[in-house]
Amino acid sequence: MRRKTALIFYFCLMSAVCFSQSLSLRYFGIPFKRSDLPVRWEVLSNTLPSKVWVYKLLPNQFSRDVITNVMKLTGFTEEDKTHDGTNAIVFDYVAEARRLGFYYPWGWIEYTANGTNRGPRLIQGDPDENKLKEATLKIIEQLDISTSELSKRKTDLQPSLKYYFGESETYSNHNFITNIHGRAIEFTRSVEGMTFLGFDSGGQGRITFGQHGEIIKMDIYWRRLKPFKSHDTGSPETIIKWIREGKAVQNGIVMNELPIDWNAVKGLTIKEAAIVCFGGTSIQRSDWLMPFVALGAIVERGNGDTIKVEIDCPVYEDETLPKQP
Repeated sequence: MRRKTALIFYFCLMSAVCFSQSLSLRYFGIPFKRSDLPVRWEVLSNTLPSKVWVYKLLPNQFSRDVITNVMKLTGFTEEDKTHDGTNAIVFDYVAEARRLGFYYPWGWIEYTANGTNRGPRLIQGDPDENKLKEATLKIIEQLDISTSELSKRKTDLQPSLKYYFGESETYSNHNFITNIHGRAIEFTRSVEGMTFLGFDSGGQGRITFGQHGEIIKMDIYWRRLKPFKSHDTGSPETIIKWIREGKAVQNGIVMNELPIDWNAVKGLTIKEAAIVCFGGTSIQRSDWLMPFVALGAIVERGNGDTIKVEIDCPVYEDETLPKQP
């Protein structure tokens, strides 16, 4: 029964794969177009490279060492294996509702321990944030991921690890008890200095810890990269031209702000520019990693107010630039 359950899970999962050969910036925001839009480029330093690469995203055939390391971290043995195929290896421990899977096409390592750290009780032996970050870096090494591949903090160029936790309060035996369901450390990939954006598509990881630093959940997406084609980066003048032609998108704004009426905008001032790369989403995964430029801008509204907004724009001229309505 364990093997049948795992196989059903696996084949349902694989049937949901949707690899796209092209990507659109429309995922990030709203297209806008205005040929006479006043745009000023006031980026303090020219941080844009002269060329950018498009990368091919490939499956990750995890090595035997990586698989063995993760099995030890999560307490699985060969006897727990329920599927061993061309595209995946799956382990199940039904009695404890635990599952471990390696899914090669997505470069995905998944571990779940359902039911752990739940209920009205105080958490014991919960490590602090710094200790969890140290533990995460050690785990990353066992996954054959170099720390040089991780996004870095601007202050000291050390790996940028984000810390999250979830908790709830329960009333039991005339007392309020705070239960922390888990503390998570999240990390992202950096590709030639570009931040990887992808939402479970090949360059992110999240490890959740429970009591005494026990791993209770793991989601690592780390596909292999192959350089495909380089492109000349557009100059500031060219990027401004593309914005006016409608090839850029406006990111979201805070909820209490009125929508931007681009026909009434008096001016757009670009203050920051950084190259990032997009690899698709968990719903629409892609075989490609597409660079674009994220612009920190100030919009001067027609009523005299200003608002900060991110504008995402292509950074090279190519047939894959987003199509307009």
